[in-house]
Amino acid sequence: MHSPSPDIKAKTLPLPSNSPGIKGSSKPPPLASPSKDAANDSLPSLKRKNHSHDRRQRKRNKLCDEFGHPPTPRAIERHMMNAQPIQASLSAHKLPNSSNPFAGKKHTPQRGDKKAWTPAQLESQGLTLVAWDGSFSQMPRETRPILDRNNRVIAVLVGQPAVDDFQGSANAAYDALSRGRQSGFFASGSLSHHRGRYPVLNVGVTHGKGTSWPVYLNNHENNDVARLLLEDTHIKRLANFAS
Repeated sequence: MHSPSPDIKAKTLPLPSNSPGIKGSSKPPPLASPSKDAANDSLPSLKRKNHSHDRRQRKRNKLCDEFGHPPTPRAIERHMMNAQPIQASLSAHKLPNSSNPFAGKKHTPQRGDKKAWTPAQLESQGLTLVAWDGSFSQMPRETRPILDRNNRVIAVLVGQPAVDDFQGSANAAYDALSRGRQSGFFASGSLSHHRGRYPVLNVGVTHGKGTSWPVYLNNHENNDVARLLLEDTHIKRLANFAS
């Protein structure tokens, strides 16, 4: 059998005579609480602030849905105000595209596709030669948007940054690619392709051609070449600017 637990009585210490509270009482003073009016006064401003933020966010989301991400005023002043557009005659919405609207359909090979055309021959077919070297020294400025017949931007010519050492980085990146070309092992299909006649390596993450999850591409004997190129400071600089 368990013996009953002894009664535990709380012991209350009397307040000092100079303590606030009820005179002659051992009860501690009640905690101070803000008045009902003071608490209510702070709520409307908090609600107004939250609602104002929500309204601004909804407005930004609506603009993004209708027009995409709008450029900042600084970007407009720097890249658009001084740009001279190039007007094209085609309509962008008639261009062939895949089920994914962000990718165009591959061109069906036709007779004469591999012919090397001269500028004069291309101009005879209705094309226009645009003189542009992509530098800040040329006027008009380096940025030139290409517009379709509906004034929709379909491409942009963007030149190099206005810094003195950028050309040096471009030259150093070219040297690194030349060393990679000499030390790499390339199959015949990697030397001439629809992007040009130069060796290429696919690097990074892919998810396609039967893969069940994203995987890193394995370049086998060219893994070291790919790693050295990806770690090159000058190639990183060019890639950061391009993206």
